[in-house]
Amino acid sequence: MSNTIWTEYRPELGLTFIIVFSFISLVGLVGSIAGPEPQGIFNILQDTIQFLGSWVYWLAILGPLGLTASLWWDLDYIFKARKLKGLIDTGSKAKFLKNIDDIDYLAWRLPMKYKKVVMEKKLELRIKK
Repeated sequence: MSNTIWTEYRPELGLTFIIVFSFISLVGLVGSIAGPEPQGIFNILQDTIQFLGSWVYWLAILGPLGLTASLWWDLDYIFKARKLKGLIDTGSKAKFLKNIDDIDYLAWRLPMKYKKVVMEKKLELRIKK
């Protein structure tokens, strides 16, 4: 069974969400603090802030929330990938079998390339599961 797009392209989507929510946060925070006519370097955002009007206050709230969720999503992926690599990097069949449930779960939650790595390691250690 193949993975969903959300699983297969998780790092790319996470980075895209981080960029989008960073921009939304910037526009929202600058618009709510500086008002409709920002000064200095933020003058570039003036047209966007004026177009959004009072919606800019909602962006100041939702932008950081979305950015936090996107960062958590990417960090969760990184931690799972590192944990899987740490569990797989063993020459001991007993140690691998001891952690097989965690390995299978992490491979299931990560993109297909990690499932292939786990299958190769199982073949290398001659495990029929």
